[in-house]
Amino acid sequence: MAILCGMLSAAVVSGNTVILKPSSLTPVVAAHFVDLLHEMGLPAGVVQFLPGPGEAVGEYLVRHPKTHFIAFTGSREVGLRILELAAKPSPEQHHVKRVIAEMGGKMPSSSTVMPISTMRWRVLLPRPLAFRGRSAVPPRGSSWWGVRVMSSLSDV
Repeated sequence: MAILCGMLSAAVVSGNTVILKPSSLTPVVAAHFVDLLHEMGLPAGVVQFLPGPGEAVGEYLVRHPKTHFIAFTGSREVGLRILELAAKPSPEQHHVKRVIAEMGGKMPSSSTVMPISTMRWRVLLPRPLAFRGRSAVPPRGSSWWGVRVMSSLSDV
């Protein structure tokens, strides 16, 4: 649900119409979300719900010459297939298709894996010009731009 909301919302708020082809495993969740969008007043036609098998429906959408942008989250195998299909323009296509593919099957690097007991939590914000020459990180427990700075889980 979180991935669906984020990807769909980003497309809509940036002025695009969307054909939502959910995973074959989660069409009911997606259908409820689309119903909620319509109840909230999203104009008809902004989001079109199109459930179905990825092998048929998804591939057709990727190949279609009027498809401009594809946002995909799923397996590495399917993501690579989408990238391959989108890279081959059809004669009727007058643009380059853009693809965002977040694919499974990745292994975390050793630098991103650490025991939770050693994790340090800190809010990182860009340092404004007014802070030049001073410490970029305020003292522990203080408030910075309305955000309480915490240095460990014990501060929560």
